Amino acid sequence: IYLLVKSKAFQYAMYVVVAINAVWILVETFTLESGYSWSKFVPLSYIIFLTIYGIEVLLKITGLGPMAYFSSGWNLFDFSVTTFAFLGLIALVFNMEPFYFIVVLRPFQLLRLFKIKQRYRNVLDTMFELFPRMASLGLTLIIFYYSFAIVGMEFFADVVYPNCCNTSTVANSYRQVNITEGNRTVLEEGYYYLNNFNNILSSFVTLFELTVVNNWYITMEGVTSMTSHWSRLYFMTFYIVTMVVMTIIVAFILDAFVFRMNYSRKNRELVDNPEDENGIVFDVEVKQDEALATLDLYKQMSPGPSSLSSLVRVLQAMDRSGHSSLVYLGRRSRTKSDLSMKMYEEEIQEWYSEYSRKNLPQLDQSLRTVGGSFGSDSCSLSEPEQNSLSDQHSIN
Repeated sequence: IYLLVKSKAFQYAMYVVVAINAVWILVETFTLESGYSWSKFVPLSYIIFLTIYGIEVLLKITGLGPMAYFSSGWNLFDFSVTTFAFLGLIALVFNMEPFYFIVVLRPFQLLRLFKIKQRYRNVLDTMFELFPRMASLGLTLIIFYYSFAIVGMEFFADVVYPNCCNTSTVANSYRQVNITEGNRTVLEEGYYYLNNFNNILSSFVTLFELTVVNNWYITMEGVTSMTSHWSRLYFMTFYIVTMVVMTIIVAFILDAFVFRMNYSRKNRELVDNPEDENGIVFDVEVKQDEALATLDLYKQMSPGPSSLSSLVRVLQAMDRSGHSSLVYLGRRSRTKSDLSMKMYEEEIQEWYSEYSRKNLPQLDQSLRTVGGSFGSDSCSLSEPEQNSLSDQHSIN
């Protein structure tokens, strides 16, 4: 099974299945738009593709082992999408309408096609590397939103409402009117009164719409008409700060992609297996004697109850199995610093060689000077003094 799941034929067969699934999803979409319904065939196709994906997951877990399988990011992605697809099938079978949205996650299987080409994998790898580094920027953006939301709630709470702003040029966007058409009454309303600062959630939504420039002037003019023209300062300040923050975020993302492109261009590495993780692996072999010495050292440093139970269990397992050493395996994802070290490896060697040529001769000369001065000083001493120094050195 291991040879099967690691073979090229198995991988490309799954790519073909994913491509067929993509075509089938397009067929389903076009048939629904044209008014035809293949609903009685749709569950069958859903079950067929889900069965294939489920068999793939089981084969990989069996062949690679659970630890090796779940240590891969792509395998975690496949397992998650397959699990959600199974939950969506259950929602369809038992008519659980609140959970129909899970079915929408099924097209995420198409992202697996990005593994075929190295260029596409570089895009996804860059995105995955950006997620941890974007945490600080995301936290900054949330704090920035929260600050402006609190200020907006203090100044503009309960300012806009339906049929407000009648004296402004955006009155129609806030107007709520009942219109009679034949025997029925139709309610026509502008929904921009929902963009308000009445609570923290509404404030966050309003600020997000201002960030993406979604008819921002309507929101600003509505608030200004109900307060004063000085309210424009709030929106102008928010726009300027938002522009600066978003520019920093965009520059951060572009820098990561440009660096990845330059790295891929300079280091054209052939990837034999798309399933391989671009990570750094460390393995350290620890002898049983070293582990016992470490255990004794910790017991001496911290007498009493300690948290070394895991090390004790490992040593007991080594005694039972008869192994004399233990290999610790560590894995982490590559950072920009690691890629930079590899990208500029030749330049770093040149810099080191240049530094050695310039500084090491001076260091050798200074050492010779110090040694010569020490030798001359020792030679200037009388024989009894030299004997006394040698006697003191031998005693020490």
